Amino acid sequence: MEDNGIVEGRKIKRKKRIVILLAVLAVVISLVLVLSLLEYIPLFTKTVEPVGNTGTMNVGSYIESNPDLSEIPNLDKLNYEGYYSTASLDDIVEGYKSDLQEKGYSLQYEGTMSFDSKQYTLIGFLKGLTAVGVFIYESASESEVIYVTGNALDFLEIIDWYQNK
Repeated sequence: MEDNGIVEGRKIKRKKRIVILLAVLAVVISLVLVLSLLEYIPLFTKTVEPVGNTGTMNVGSYIESNPDLSEIPNLDKLNYEGYYSTASLDDIVEGYKSDLQEKGYSLQYEGTMSFDSKQYTLIGFLKGLTAVGVFIYESASESEVIYVTGNALDFLEIIDWYQNK
């Protein structure tokens, strides 16, 4: 027969292990939540409306109706929203630069790209593992703004795909 002291010692060791495991798990979950809320990890990132916003556009139906877009990798992993704006292209770009840099994002790219016979102005930002891309198409009456956010690694695959296309 085992001594009662040995049995009690094992029970205490087992309880300590469980408590330590739960404490480590709580710290890890808390760290992930804090980094997500600070937008270093793209779990709870929200889209940002442009200056001069006049309404939203249904980007999902546009993507579904355009077969070329189905070729883009990882598109389903990104969070995106479309807006209409009456502000000028420069005002929209400066508004996003100011807002996102104030939140700690660093400007990674500013330029143009062609897609679907449209010329888009593109600005890209990075903060930790969170990437933000803003695509702006300026027409005569108003601008179309597509705000995309997600994991930087998913964006990297999309950029590689676009460059190889």
